[in-house]
Amino acid sequence: SQATTTEEARKEADYLVDLAEDYQVDLPLVMDYELLEGGRLSAAYSKGMTAEQATSNALAFCSEVEKKGYDSMVYGNSSILISIQFGRPVIQPGSAE
Repeated sequence: SQATTTEEARKEADYLVDLAEDYQVDLPLVMDYELLEGGRLSAAYSKGMTAEQATSNALAFCSEVEKKGYDSMVYGNSSILISIQFGRPVIQPGSAE
């Protein structure tokens, strides 16, 4: 994901749900937060995006996915999930409300 706002995160979730509807999905739909060199997310951090905003984006993605009846998950390497991205715990079962 390169979502920099909750609106973008919800749109990504909606897009993924639309794709998943054609399949039997038994696993969570996943937001994979990646800091790519030259990517939108890296640029947003350079301009002051906070860990709290990243957390809000992840929660918005998960909430939208779960609202549509799917399980959700946030994926990233430990450096992103612990050091850079999230300002508070996110990954708890049922915490995307």
